[in-house]
Amino acid sequence: MTKDPGYIVGIDIGTSKVATVIGKVKEDGNIEVMGVGKKSDLRGMRRGIVASLDEVVEAVKASVEEAELMAGYTVERAYVGVGGAHVRGFNSRGVVAVTNRERKVTQEDIQRVLEGARTISFPQEQQIFHTFPQEFMVDNQEGIIQPLNMTGTRLEANVHIVTGSITSLHNLGTVVNRCGITVSQPVLGLMADAHAVLSADEKEIGVALINIGHGTTGIAVFEKGSLWHTHVIPIGGEHFTNDLAVGLRTGTQEAEILKKKYGCALTNLLVEEEMVEVPTAAGNKTRMVERARIAEILQPRAEELFHLLNEEVRNAGLDKTINAGIVLTGGNANLAGLPE
Repeated sequence: MTKDPGYIVGIDIGTSKVATVIGKVKEDGNIEVMGVGKKSDLRGMRRGIVASLDEVVEAVKASVEEAELMAGYTVERAYVGVGGAHVRGFNSRGVVAVTNRERKVTQEDIQRVLEGARTISFPQEQQIFHTFPQEFMVDNQEGIIQPLNMTGTRLEANVHIVTGSITSLHNLGTVVNRCGITVSQPVLGLMADAHAVLSADEKEIGVALINIGHGTTGIAVFEKGSLWHTHVIPIGGEHFTNDLAVGLRTGTQEAEILKKKYGCALTNLLVEEEMVEVPTAAGNKTRMVERARIAEILQPRAEELFHLLNEEVRNAGLDKTINAGIVLTGGNANLAGLPE
C-alpha cells in the first residue's frame, strides 16, 4: 500500500460508531475521498468518553482497515474528532503592545495576543485543544480579520477557546496509538461539521449548527464568519430510544428499529391511524400499537432537547444573531418532526 504524504485521514469516534475517511489532496487544494470505513454498534463509548478501551480499539481497527482497503493506502497519521459532554467552550480576550520600531503588527505579535487570550481560568482537569480567533482590534479599530502588517501600538484579539477533559483526550489518543496510528491533532467535531455543511454566507450573517448524536447533542453558533459559542448537552438519540423501550415495554434494539422506521417527534404530523407491530421485551410475542403512541413518547424528549438548546443560546446572548437559521446534522437529525 502507498504512503503518499499527499493523503489526509480523519477518524471520528462517536458514541455508537467509528468512521474513518481517507482523502487525497489535489493540486487545486480540494480533497478527493479515496476510502471510507465504518464500524457500527460500538459499545465501548459513553457520551464521547472511552468506557472500554479494548472494544473501542477493535472498532477503530475495523474502521481503518476497511478505509485502507478501499483507498489502497496505509494510515500512519490521522486527525481525530472530539465531542462529548466533557467539551467546554469559552470566549476570551488578549491584549499586547506592538513593540517593533515601525509599529507594524508582526506574526509574533499575533501569536503573543492569542497566547494571552489563552491565559484564562478553567478547571484543572481540562486542557485547551483549540483556539479560534473571532476578530482583532488595532488601536481600538474593531472587526479586523487579519491584522498582519497593520500599523498601531496596541493589538487585541477576541477568541473562542475549546477545552476537553485531559483524561478523555488522553484515552482517545491511546486508542488511536494502539492501532499503530499517530494523532496529528484532535479536532472539535462541531467545527468539522461546520466546515462540511455551512456556507461562508451562513457563518457571516449568523447560524446555529446542531449535531444530534447518539449520546449527546452539540451546538455551535457562528456570526461574522467566526465561532462564538459551543456547548454540548448530554441528551442524544439513545435517550429517545430508551424512552421508547420503556414506554412500549420492548427491548432497546427493537426500540431503535422502531424509532428509525416509524419515529416522529411531532404528533400533529400523523394524520392517519396507522398500526405498528411491536415486539415484547421477551422477544417471543408481538402486539399492535398505534404509530401516534410512538410520537407521543418521542415528542416530550424532543421538546426538552430543543428547550435546553434555546435556553443555552439565549443565555449566551446570541438568540438575535441566528439570522440564517439552524442547521441540523448528526445521525439522529433524520428523525421525522425534528425540523418542525
